[in-house]
Amino acid sequence: MEIDLYYWYHTSKWRIVIIGEGNSKGNDAAKCLKLQEVFEKSPLGIILLSPLPDNHGDIYDFVIKDINNSAIAMCHLPSVGIKNNTLRDVSSLWHDMLLEPLSKVATTGKSHTIRGFCSRCGGNKQMLDLNMFEASDIIIVFVDKSPNDISSKGPSPIQTQELEERNEEMQRLVYNVSHDLKSPLNALQGMTNILYEDFHEVLGKEGLYYIERIRANSDKMGMLINDLLKFSRADRNDFSKERIDVSALVQEIISSCSVKYPIENLSITVSDALPTIIFMRPHIYEVFDNVIRNAFMYMGDQKSPAIEVGYDSSEECHTFYVKDNGVGINPKNTEKIFKVFERLYDIDTKGTGIGLALTKRILSNNKGNIWVKSKKGQGSTFYFTIPKEEGNSNEI
Repeated sequence: MEIDLYYWYHTSKWRIVIIGEGNSKGNDAAKCLKLQEVFEKSPLGIILLSPLPDNHGDIYDFVIKDINNSAIAMCHLPSVGIKNNTLRDVSSLWHDMLLEPLSKVATTGKSHTIRGFCSRCGGNKQMLDLNMFEASDIIIVFVDKSPNDISSKGPSPIQTQELEERNEEMQRLVYNVSHDLKSPLNALQGMTNILYEDFHEVLGKEGLYYIERIRANSDKMGMLINDLLKFSRADRNDFSKERIDVSALVQEIISSCSVKYPIENLSITVSDALPTIIFMRPHIYEVFDNVIRNAFMYMGDQKSPAIEVGYDSSEECHTFYVKDNGVGINPKNTEKIFKVFERLYDIDTKGTGIGLALTKRILSNNKGNIWVKSKKGQGSTFYFTIPKEEGNSNEI
């Protein structure tokens, strides 16, 4: 289907009137050429999207059928390789932000307006108005700069101070609650150990079973508290940045995971191009550890298990990826896994539900991003970006 756009001009805004099948003959052909020129040169950003449903009819992504230069510039999207690609492939940030409202427009047919922020990797943010419409199974998104955009001048000093105080108060609350839970948990674990050591002979089979249940659950609670403490400190800059040899860091994590989660006949490939970067060591360790550990934990019963750690570079960002051929994730859950305490019940989850949320928090605080491409039963590939700073290099 060839898409034609017919517009009228009204109060400095382009409004869509008809979307239909193209006609390449006679006057219609000339009209199409003129309308295409209007589309391309419009100061208003215009994006045409086609929904992608899964086997259950749920929309998990959108194909970008067309986009004009104004939309590319305002949304800070790449200048090439956009058309006929999915929204996630072009920008995971915009996919994350627009999937839900776009899906509602596609399923209900009702127009919707939102205000959102877009940013290029490591760049500035800009407030935009997004107006979404459905017509002939195509979603049209008009993109315009918000008249109330304060991104250029930023929030007022009072607003900034209030936000910082609230953020610090929340961090202290999470930290104090997590820290205070440690004492009773340590006491419980200690008394359980004494009970086992001194009375295991008289407890019997059933008593020992319950002792082991208490131990396993207290260990899990300990992991949860430790992860909460890490999450509460993710926004703090208590550590100085230093040069990190990513290759050595990855090998250290792989060695640790190989001992903790032994997998028979596992093939591990690590790129020779992993760079040296500038980052806070504890934070970047958390990022790589969480992603690589997930590849080990959710490998499943693969006959030829494989994990790959790779790297790509652009002018603005380091892009890393960790690929496995494990159990995989349903595409509709690829955003859920980055939220705190969100668990997937269709696979055997082993973590606390905080690790990937912590990873996303660390990267977001440093103007990076993380996303995953996956299908159930076909493995997963986690991608994450780290902006390049002055002094960041690619020393091999």
